[in-house]
Amino acid sequence: MTNPNESDSEGRSMTVERQAADGPGAGGGEKGGAGSGESRPAVRRGVFFLVIGPSGVGKNTLITKVLRKHPDIRYLVTVTTRPRRPGEREGDPYHFVTRQEFDQKIARGDLIEWKQIHSGEYYGCPRQPVDDGLAAGVDLMKDIDVLGAQDVLAAYPADVVPVFVATSSMADLEKRIRGRSHAPEAEVQERLARARMEMEHQDRFKYLLYNDDLAVSAEQLARIVAEERVAREAGGTGSKSNGPTSKV
Repeated sequence: MTNPNESDSEGRSMTVERQAADGPGAGGGEKGGAGSGESRPAVRRGVFFLVIGPSGVGKNTLITKVLRKHPDIRYLVTVTTRPRRPGEREGDPYHFVTRQEFDQKIARGDLIEWKQIHSGEYYGCPRQPVDDGLAAGVDLMKDIDVLGAQDVLAAYPADVVPVFVATSSMADLEKRIRGRSHAPEAEVQERLARARMEMEHQDRFKYLLYNDDLAVSAEQLARIVAEERVAREAGGTGSKSNGPTSKV
């Protein structure tokens, strides 16, 4: 995996909830072909794990820990127009492009979703690596915000497993955001407003993790990944999300 650019310095205890079916993450599917002659197991289609939530909840720290347990899962690198920082290189942690190149990608339909953030820079999720990976049976993982997640879910409803990462309270999230930012207060307030908006969507996705303890949260996310992969290998579509919300 590349080096995700979000960290969480505080340990927290966590609750995982499986969401009801009316969220955008309900559903799943697979594709596979059988060989000629004697029967062979079909090669299942890849699974796209989305780790969703506002800045400061610890998405990338969780992803880093989970990918150590599942190194065969491919981390999907974001495309951005922001300048490369010291120590960064192409593809780690981003694919760096100019604004003109980014606009060309939009025009060609190369991005599943894209957005401009508070800094004025653009970020997008590339389409080709997703199409190629899923078709080849490769499982993918990506951190993403709520609005981007909704676009990806709309594009790949049968392939995505969405996991929303939250904090126990907005006050806790504000503490994290302020602790990891040296931005002017106006920019901090903009980030907090967006975080509040995203937290309002936390019950719309298949899984909900309250990241109150980093070690426990990572174990729970790894368990979700393992269970979903086993279910797909067995010919299913992952864990069911119908019925009442159940705590894990």
